[in-house]
Amino acid sequence: MSGEFELENNEQIRKEVAGFEAMLRRNEEKFYDVEQIESIINYYLQQGDLSRAEKGVAVGLSQHPTSAELKFKKAQIQSRKGLYRDALNSLEDLEQIESTNPEIYLFKAEILSELQEYDEAISNFLHAMNYMEEEEHDYIYIDIAAEYQNKGDFEKARQYLKKAIRKNPYNDLAYLELLFTMQIDERVEEAIDFFQQVIDHDPYNYLAWYYMGLSYQDMELYEKAIESFDYALVIKDNYVDAYIQKAECYISLDYYRHAIEPLKEALNYTENKARIYYTLGECYENLEEFESAIEYYRETLKISEEIADAWLGIGICLGQLQRVREALEYVKKAVSLDPSNGEYLLVYADFLQELNNFKEAEEIYEILYDTLPENPDLWLDASALYYKLDDYQKASEILNEGMQILPYAVDLKYRAAGIMYLRGFSQEAIKLLVEALEIEYSRHQEMLEFFPELAFDPLIIEIINHYKPTHGN
Repeated sequence: MSGEFELENNEQIRKEVAGFEAMLRRNEEKFYDVEQIESIINYYLQQGDLSRAEKGVAVGLSQHPTSAELKFKKAQIQSRKGLYRDALNSLEDLEQIESTNPEIYLFKAEILSELQEYDEAISNFLHAMNYMEEEEHDYIYIDIAAEYQNKGDFEKARQYLKKAIRKNPYNDLAYLELLFTMQIDERVEEAIDFFQQVIDHDPYNYLAWYYMGLSYQDMELYEKAIESFDYALVIKDNYVDAYIQKAECYISLDYYRHAIEPLKEALNYTENKARIYYTLGECYENLEEFESAIEYYRETLKISEEIADAWLGIGICLGQLQRVREALEYVKKAVSLDPSNGEYLLVYADFLQELNNFKEAEEIYEILYDTLPENPDLWLDASALYYKLDDYQKASEILNEGMQILPYAVDLKYRAAGIMYLRGFSQEAIKLLVEALEIEYSRHQEMLEFFPELAFDPLIIEIINHYKPTHGN
């Protein structure tokens, strides 16, 4: 008896189902043994046909009124229909027949959890353990921990997750849930202490090393995380997740060249290569090796053409290679796959602007003012469009609107200062320039690149030099 079942969808079952349906149509009666009718019920449950499954149970119980298996199926159907109290009543009746069957108590616990009666659910999980093999207890501890999480009692949840790990030090799910509960209460250091205890007892426990690495990664202690992942990989050299997380740490440190090696190593041990190819593409893109980036983004699309980010990545890289018209088609494809993605639309509008298709770009920016207002690039790019059109006033208005939403966006201040200065509003421009220099001095270079004429303006250069930090920025 089981709440979950697998069924071979073979010809024999189809024949039995067809015969059952013919019997119902003709209003006949045919005898089925318990195994036959149970297979028919299972077929209907897999198809989601609760009505026919219910008829199968009715026929089965009329012929085998004491069958525990069929009574259990009845409870399953009631639960699926949302008739939780009826399902509990059916299970309690069944309990009188098979009081030592743990699946009854496990199913009761699931239903009680749905009813948010968490204490009763826990009680039934604990009762079920009395009739189970000890090697199965770790998963029940995880179930109990989930009920305590539902109650908001994360400390008690952690106690049971630790029990699960002590019972089975290689239960991946228990580690994952324990780290999750630690993250919620910002007590990741305690997770590290516990994982260290596991390692002290079993230095070759690759899972403990891996989750210690994840804990350090959560705390942004990336070097320590990398060291932990390396230990996991020494123990289990085909541990794909450890390679990937090691690479993610290097990426967080902007060490893109270092990230490439573990990613390529991971490719040797998994069939799920799309994510790895895409991340390799990102690494090469950040290294400005755009041809290599394009190669890996294309490998991603060979696996699935529905990965919009890969289309976008190729488009951005082609743009960097000054192949803007070609790039536009790739970005357009990304937008078609995810039309509500504002970041995609912003890139698309920028390429349109580069190709002097100002009207269409302007229309996209108009949409994005409402949907992507907290992205400073939107205000920079839209203002750049009007600057190119010599509409300095409109460019200033766009930047002012952006600065109201993002008052600390230093790029907007620099850009607004440059435009205001060129418009002749020197006092306002200098005020903005000083504010920007005080926030992040080094970014003034981007202003001078956008407005090269300001690099030769004595007043602007004097102000920039005046605010130059003594020890650099």
